[in-house]
Amino acid sequence: GGTSNPAETILLGDQWILRPANSLPDERCHDGGDDDWDGAIDCADPDCEGRACRTGTCLSGVCAAP
Repeated sequence: GGTSNPAETILLGDQWILRPANSLPDERCHDGGDDDWDGAIDCADPDCEGRACRTGTCLSGVCAAP
């Protein structure tokens, strides 16, 4: 047998997006959008914790100034 590559399917309005379930998040933590389609925007996305945002670093769900 071969190896299995699980995937997730996401519905955005009339658009379907299929991507590998094990893909790394691609959230950009400074653009005001939900780039990885998980319902959380920028610093509110747990993927952004400790990453650079518009005015500093994402800490506990907010963009904290240095």
